[in-house]
Amino acid sequence: MSIPFVLPSFITKRSDGLVVTLAKLGKGDTFLAFVDSVFSGGSYFSGLDFGAFNRLLYAQEHLLASVAQVRLAAEVVEFAPDRRTLYRAVQVSPDGKEALYLFEQVYLDSLEDVPISIDGTPSAPVPKSKLAASKPVKLDFDEFVAHLWINGVRAGVDELQIRQIIAKGGTGRLKVAHWIEPTPGKNASIEEKSKLLRRDHSPRALQGGGVDLGMYQNHFPQLEKGELLVKKIPRVIGVPGRKVTGEILLPAEPTDFNLSAMAGVGTVVEERPDGQYVVAKITGFVSIDKASNQFSIAAKIVNRAGVSMRTTGDLQLSGEDYEEFGEIQERRTVEGKNITIHADVFGNIVSRGGVILLERNLMKGNATTSAGGGIIIRGLASAAVLAAPGGKIQVKRAEGCMISGDHIVLEAATQCRIVGRRVEVGAAVGCVVFARAAAIGVAKDHRNSEMTVTMLVPNQAENEKKQGELRERIAEIAGKLEFTRKAIETLKEQNGLGNFLLLKEKLAKGAIQITSEQQTNLFKLENRLSKPLQHLRVLGVSLENLQRTQAELEVALRALEEEAAAVGGDVQCIVSSVTGETVVRALSVDFETDVFSGEGFQTLATMVRGLNDSHGKLFSGSAGKFSWRYKTKANTAKPLTKPA
Repeated sequence: MSIPFVLPSFITKRSDGLVVTLAKLGKGDTFLAFVDSVFSGGSYFSGLDFGAFNRLLYAQEHLLASVAQVRLAAEVVEFAPDRRTLYRAVQVSPDGKEALYLFEQVYLDSLEDVPISIDGTPSAPVPKSKLAASKPVKLDFDEFVAHLWINGVRAGVDELQIRQIIAKGGTGRLKVAHWIEPTPGKNASIEEKSKLLRRDHSPRALQGGGVDLGMYQNHFPQLEKGELLVKKIPRVIGVPGRKVTGEILLPAEPTDFNLSAMAGVGTVVEERPDGQYVVAKITGFVSIDKASNQFSIAAKIVNRAGVSMRTTGDLQLSGEDYEEFGEIQERRTVEGKNITIHADVFGNIVSRGGVILLERNLMKGNATTSAGGGIIIRGLASAAVLAAPGGKIQVKRAEGCMISGDHIVLEAATQCRIVGRRVEVGAAVGCVVFARAAAIGVAKDHRNSEMTVTMLVPNQAENEKKQGELRERIAEIAGKLEFTRKAIETLKEQNGLGNFLLLKEKLAKGAIQITSEQQTNLFKLENRLSKPLQHLRVLGVSLENLQRTQAELEVALRALEEEAAAVGGDVQCIVSSVTGETVVRALSVDFETDVFSGEGFQTLATMVRGLNDSHGKLFSGSAGKFSWRYKTKANTAKPLTKPA
């Protein structure tokens, strides 16, 4: 029956039962103390919502996040003494892992006069007369919860099985509670946010379809500034379990890490509303150090494995710098901007406007740059193609190479074809050189191949034609000027016109004074000379126009002369020592065309083959030295010093 019970402030009695207001409950063991006071005071919760009961005991925070009030039970009622005698002892394992209970048929009235032991069982045999008069009854789940609590079972109660066996009136030993295993947490981890973090060695897909089997999809991953690398997934703390006695079973603590330890050079850790990220601080190439588990980004790629189909395939790099310590194998191509190779190169190096630096040798490969780039080879270049349009090429030793560029500097060259605006060779043996300015230390032939140097002189034909036309016009104007001047002088000598003009000039300057009568006579004379004066004015205007035209033509002529002198101002050749068959000749070319690229060599070679042996020859011999500077036609090109 219901008993008077002072309810705490967080419980309200309504028509539908006892309701717990969570906001008033507070934290800690307030509800547990209330429950313990109910059960230990000989009462229990009738109409108990066992699920809500457990959540209020052990999961209040979860409840607070979802509801404001929870219905607990219908009411608090007395646990009648005769009903308490129906319940037997509960067997709890020492480790608190489980609790067992022996269910059997119970009788309410048969044991009224039988002494009961402390565990609720008869302390003496029950007379048959009593058993015969007994009334079989069922246990009650709400009472059973109170009985379990008094016997130390406070968690992990198997509500469903207990209700089922009570409803069926079943018998037997049953596990009525088992401890609640703690839910394990999750270790902190990272989630990759960029698809470009890892190398992809599948064949590169082509835009038009198909694949390039010689190039990997992504051998050197590159990220843009501000791009996300990884996100930290925070650790998740596990949910504690409970022994059947209510004691907490703590889960293993999940591991954690400091994301800052993973952010190497070129990266930074950023706190964002949705978590922590490692972010690219610069645009560059990402690498992962497996030893330190650290991400780093550098603008420069440094590779030590070499370039081959086994390691990298062909490389097409978008970064500013690439440094390679391994060999570049034959038929493999490396394309980038500033490329440094420390080992031998047998393949192709292509730089987009940067510098190619080969610390060792280039063997049967190619080294080319776009406009303005440079090439430096500190070893041997053999049977190779070197091209740096508009740039500088420096090679320690070259053999059998095709070399083209703006400025070419070779310490030694043997049987090379060289085309450059400015060419400097320490020792040239059996080479074919085309240059506007050439400086050769030693020149000699190679077996049956003579050393040839072709100086590219400006084709002045158009300029000279224009100069000739201007000179003809200037001469024509000079003749007209002379004729006009003579006509003016002749006119002045006739009819006293010269004296009249002299008198008018003195009067205008105030050098003389005349009377009014003389003034009248002067007017009459001027009327009589009106026609000669008009003719004289016409001749004067014509003379001024001719003089103006002459000055303009002379300015144009001087400009053409200066242009002719300037366009060939850098054309010169110096051979310090000739020790074998050497030929130096001049070849007229249009300086406005590109003759210093690799394709220009064939054009120049064809032009030279079309000349007769003596045409344009400046020097031919096997000994001595040679020095020559180009002169314009006004001062015909000739050696500054005769061959020794």
